[in-house]
Amino acid sequence: LELAIAELNRGNSDNKTLRDQVDALRKERQLMDAVFKQVEKGISGSRRAIDDLNGSINADRLGHNDAQEKAEALSKMLERERRAFHCQTEEMKVNIQKENDIQREQDISKGAGRIGHGAKHGSGKKNYMVADEEEAFSEHAMHRRILKVCFLNTIQRRHIKQHQKNIEVFEQAFATIKSSTGISDIEEIVKIFIGLEQRNFSLLTYVNQLNREIESIEIRNRELHEQLEVHQLEEMHSDHRKSTALSEITSQIGKTRAATVEKDTMVNELATSLEGCRPHIWNIVSVLKEEIPTMVSVGYEGATPTMKIAAPDEHDSQMNHHLMYLEEALLLFKMCLSTDASQKSLPRPGLCFVAFFKALAVLLLLLLLLLWLLLLLLALVSVSAGWYLVVLIAFVVTC
Repeated sequence: LELAIAELNRGNSDNKTLRDQVDALRKERQLMDAVFKQVEKGISGSRRAIDDLNGSINADRLGHNDAQEKAEALSKMLERERRAFHCQTEEMKVNIQKENDIQREQDISKGAGRIGHGAKHGSGKKNYMVADEEEAFSEHAMHRRILKVCFLNTIQRRHIKQHQKNIEVFEQAFATIKSSTGISDIEEIVKIFIGLEQRNFSLLTYVNQLNREIESIEIRNRELHEQLEVHQLEEMHSDHRKSTALSEITSQIGKTRAATVEKDTMVNELATSLEGCRPHIWNIVSVLKEEIPTMVSVGYEGATPTMKIAAPDEHDSQMNHHLMYLEEALLLFKMCLSTDASQKSLPRPGLCFVAFFKALAVLLLLLLLLLWLLLLLLALVSVSAGWYLVVLIAFVVTC
């Protein structure tokens, strides 16, 4: 029973510890729920801010697209002006080339006239003079040079057209910006575009940061959900273990109670048997009180030994005194028998007295054996030092 009570107390302490852990986990869960709600509020606010920023970004994008369209229109206008300028330049080149050709023909005709006049008046000389450049003239090199110049002119014209196109686009864009906003200063327009670009970049940076924070919060939420599931599983397992331990302790308590009831019944039966043996023991004690002095006087010469234990009272509740008195009386009886056997000169008692005394001794031994067995059962049922002492005395007497 004490072991069962100790086991029950241990189970109660374990239950208390588990309850404390469950309470702590519940408090932590409530705290995490509050934190989760705050995080959800922050996320919803961040999403609203992101939506607002996306709206502003879209508006800025539309403005940027409008500005690009205006810039394209200005570039087209610039390209048209460049083409017109190029056409005028080509016409001027053609005119200049024609004038150069006419001037060259005139110079050549004048030089031929001078050469013919000198040939008429001279004798023994060449008819005309050839320049060093004309003698060193190479038609192939001249063709290569003309081709190279034409190719470079083509590249230059392409670059000029591209620049003219860009200029027209920018002029058209600036004209559109000026017509829509009234701002004609190029530096001010550039500052506005730089500010918008920086704003877009900062908004994109903020959006990326919010996305990273949202991802980290989602990861934390997943971890918390996993921890919550593990905690719920642990609670289920702990409840199962607690119910199993409680059922085992309950069954042990039931078995202990049944054993206690059975042992109480045995104790009551043994007490009843002991009470039934009490009159017989008292009869034996009373007979010994009457017969022992006579037998001692017969068995001893001179001073007779006295009994160390006084005769017990009939109303004494303890049986220890009776048993000890019986033990000492039997020891005196043993001494009397040995003395009677050694002294052959003494008259032998009658056969009837000897038979009576032998029957009395056998009855005493049987009663002592019965008492020893009863006391042994009582000692097994009730753990007490007094009962062990009684069993030891009964065992010595029986021996």
